[in-house]
Amino acid sequence: MKKLNKKLNRTRNLSIFAIAFSGVMFIMWCCNAGGFSAVSLDTFVGVIVALLAIIVTFVLGWQIFNIFELKNKIDEVNELKSQFEKQNACIDELSIKTKHSLFLTWGDIAFELKQYDNAVYYYIISLSHSLKLHDPINVSKLITRLQEGCGLISAKVKLDTKYKENLCAANKRIQESPYFCFIKDNYEKIYSQYIQNVELDDSQK
Repeated sequence: MKKLNKKLNRTRNLSIFAIAFSGVMFIMWCCNAGGFSAVSLDTFVGVIVALLAIIVTFVLGWQIFNIFELKNKIDEVNELKSQFEKQNACIDELSIKTKHSLFLTWGDIAFELKQYDNAVYYYIISLSHSLKLHDPINVSKLITRLQEGCGLISAKVKLDTKYKENLCAANKRIQESPYFCFIKDNYEKIYSQYIQNVELDDSQK
């Protein structure tokens, strides 16, 4: 980048020098200084061609400068885009972690109130959000709580449509997680035991 800046500065300086030199020569010719004689047609054409060449050189140098200036702006925009994407990823991660913590808290409250069916329901949803994180949290705690909660459910509990949909969606997220293989055996036993203690449609089991 430094070499390019040096070349651009050199091109710009040469263009300015050429224009200044042409201006000085034009003034000297107008004043007939230095023994300049009347300009013939050939000389006039030569001068015009030289001036055009100088102008083209200046324009090309300016365009090259603008291209690299535009490239720098594009790089800045790409950097801002990258930072924005990172911030969005952090916000999404924080949102998922908040949902996980919220359902975990509700599960703990339901567990303390001995509403074990609700506790297991909240723990499953909390686990589904935890497994969406880049680094899942509280997985061991949730598995332990799920095992305890399922073992303490004493009667069948009916879940309404909204709860059924949420439960099935959470179960799907858990099974699709890349971390599912680490809890597969324990979780499948827990989920199978849980749906045997609640009323679910066959299509949702």
